[in-house]
Amino acid sequence: LISVNQDVHQYFFTKADGRWLSWLWENGFLDVIKQKAEDPTRYGYRTPEINYLVKVAEKTPRRVVDIMLDVPISAEIFNPEVVDRFLRICSSLPAPELKRVVKKIHDEKWVSLMGAFNDWGFEYEKMLKTLTEAGDFDSVLVLAEAILSIRTKKEAEQTSRGFLSDNSFYFKELSYTKVFEYLLKIDEKNIERALTLMTNVMNQVVLFGEKEGKDEVSGVYDSYFLLDVDFFELELTEKDRLSHRDDIKNLAAVIKYYAKQTIGQKCDDAGSATKLYDEYFKPLPDSRSMWRLRLFVMSLCPEVFNEELKKSFFRLFEVERYYNELISGTEYLKALRAGFPVLSEPDKREYVKRVMAYFIKKDKEKENEKENWHLGYGSRILSVIASQLSEEEKQAAKKAGFTLDPSYEPEPSMKMDGFAGSIRPRGPITQEEFGKLLVTDIAKRLRNEWTPEELRKENTNEYSHNPLNAEGVGEMLRADIAKRLQDYVNNAKLFFERDVLDQHYTYSFLRAFKRFFGANKSM
Repeated sequence: LISVNQDVHQYFFTKADGRWLSWLWENGFLDVIKQKAEDPTRYGYRTPEINYLVKVAEKTPRRVVDIMLDVPISAEIFNPEVVDRFLRICSSLPAPELKRVVKKIHDEKWVSLMGAFNDWGFEYEKMLKTLTEAGDFDSVLVLAEAILSIRTKKEAEQTSRGFLSDNSFYFKELSYTKVFEYLLKIDEKNIERALTLMTNVMNQVVLFGEKEGKDEVSGVYDSYFLLDVDFFELELTEKDRLSHRDDIKNLAAVIKYYAKQTIGQKCDDAGSATKLYDEYFKPLPDSRSMWRLRLFVMSLCPEVFNEELKKSFFRLFEVERYYNELISGTEYLKALRAGFPVLSEPDKREYVKRVMAYFIKKDKEKENEKENWHLGYGSRILSVIASQLSEEEKQAAKKAGFTLDPSYEPEPSMKMDGFAGSIRPRGPITQEEFGKLLVTDIAKRLRNEWTPEELRKENTNEYSHNPLNAEGVGEMLRADIAKRLQDYVNNAKLFFERDVLDQHYTYSFLRAFKRFFGANKSM
């Protein structure tokens, strides 16, 4: 009867309630959710059986979970609508039932299967919240590992029209999962498991998109240099919207937190601190960013890592190009400030002697390049250990042209509020011109000449700090909506056509309304 036509089919499942669930399942009425989608590259909410499951899940969560666990999810029988709706169900499950599904999400790789559709991950945020509030940190870690899955290079190229995407994660907007925030709430019992997870993820991230060959000094090239990061000051970024590099910074911030909670609490137990370092931090890739992270970690317990710190400090004299690779940023200098006092007296004197000789020699070799260029770096090194210098060393340094400033404070190589680190996306026309267009004309252009792909074609190196891209157009859209809200409300359906409009613009549309009503709470 219900196969007569789609309307009857839809009506039947709209009227059926939770009391029918087991009978429908056992008699094959829900078998469609086991089948592969006709076109797994696109989907909509068109299957009554799945909508029925979502409807009854609130009142019969345990039975619905039983059914979900019996439905295999794999690349061979992939149906994105089923996975999407299952995630919707999971986001509202009570903790005991959610715990039963988390391993399935992880083992069947739901995150990577839905890679083409993962935008914001709101469902995952709700799941993490439920599990954290229940104190089920074991499940939090299993789910976090799934969320932080790393793309293969082939997948990254496929999502970027043959070019390697700079996003190593499967989520376009990973920050909306709040995975890093919840990982900071892991209890002490599970913190080493969490550290294992996060350092494994960081290892994959560093090697993601690695170039062929080797860095001149480090063993591998970085995918993300993190030039604006000071590991000594790094904290979790909680901006409204983050870039992929912000996600990597947050990953590093969580690792830093775990380092302080583990190694930082074991300074009186050299054996335990060393074991933790050797297990989690020493195996990280020999890249510039990880070199800086290790310097921070060792500086937590300088007495324990005095030999490792000594080798790190003296490594300066073994390389030709010392700056970018070894002492750029803050970490070498801040680690030196923390670790120099625990070196032996002969090592201290030898280090100071070699610093002065090294940079004087560098300046002589490059004297036509820029006067005292290298002495400036030597001055920074000597300034951070000025209190440890003997009077003879201070006099010798001044005589050689070094400047000693005990108040000197190291800074990151790049400040994001300076021009070198400031990226301001732009649109293809001015905001005034944008405001003169009809909303229907704007919607049409978003589907044609203003698609992200078309905008990328128009970019040139001349505007590397002011790129023409979808983010720039999205900002123009959000600003215009605030000025003529009713026009956009009247044409809202134009901004929700998944198959023809890039979802970045749907997101921009929604964000504009959130901002407007957030600023006008009395409405």
